[in-house]
Amino acid sequence: MSKTRTFYCKVTLRRYMKPMLIIAALTNWRWLTDLCFKVEAVPQGKEVELSSE
Repeated sequence: MSKTRTFYCKVTLRRYMKPMLIIAALTNWRWLTDLCFKVEAVPQGKEVELSSE
């Protein structure tokens, strides 16, 4: 019998990485795309503020 777990995370685009993300999309370089995003674990029940800088 297995248990199902839920993982909560916040994914944000790193500052000044939009041009790199466009290049990564055009060249299909997965490693470059991964560098453009920041993934943070969020405890269950914690509110996360989403903002645009």
